[in-house]
Amino acid sequence: MRSESDISPRELELALFDILASGCAAYPEIKAFLSDAFRDRMKPDNPNEKSSSRLSDESVFKSLSLLRKRNLIQSARYFDRESGRNFTLYANTDDSIELLVRESAYRRDHIRSPYLPGRFAFWHDRDLTKVVRTIKRDGPIYMYQYGFEDEFALRRSAEKAKKGDLYPDLRLHIKARTGDEYSFRIEVQRSRDRIDEFARKLSQTRNNLVLCKNRGLIYDIANTHIYVRESALFALIDDFTENGLFETKWLSLDCQVVGLSYSKG
Repeated sequence: MRSESDISPRELELALFDILASGCAAYPEIKAFLSDAFRDRMKPDNPNEKSSSRLSDESVFKSLSLLRKRNLIQSARYFDRESGRNFTLYANTDDSIELLVRESAYRRDHIRSPYLPGRFAFWHDRDLTKVVRTIKRDGPIYMYQYGFEDEFALRRSAEKAKKGDLYPDLRLHIKARTGDEYSFRIEVQRSRDRIDEFARKLSQTRNNLVLCKNRGLIYDIANTHIYVRESALFALIDDFTENGLFETKWLSLDCQVVGLSYSKG
């Protein structure tokens, strides 16, 4: 029967870096993604043998520990007030991204920046990770090429970043098979904190797609600043992750459902 020993340490490392390329992740997600990635490798040669398609906790924890010691993964502990539980998030480092690009032909504009969110911002970052995974998932379905930069990458690349410069959570570029190109500024908003500042940011930019936790928040943002109505479309984060960029029911601020036009060719 095939076993975990058939998976080389380097294969496991690159698979971990691949998972974290979309953003930070907690251990249960990492374990599930790895088990899915190596599912076929773990199937028994003999169909009468019992299948064990999941990697063991011991092997995954060992890999994470070794990678942290080599500065190829970083981690931090967080406290979730809603559940009352502590948990750990893991993220890539600059070194692991270099390794992923060099050894797997991964494009840099398919990789989130190597950072961990602040202790009060982890849910926002987790939502952004869901957005990136959805964009990656839908690429083969809609036959588009894509590239993105998150806010951290945009600030890093700016020659003279100044306080007050307006950077989106994610700047997304899409090229359809037809040759049509699209560019969006994606924002994730989970709460009413600093909502006036956020609305002013939207009013000063264009092509904004805003993903919110609930509809009440959408209307609160729209009513904060009149010019937001002309610069943004809104949707629920859960709708986006389920249906994707081009099937989501985007909402304009005159309460009309708007679809983003797209042709596969």
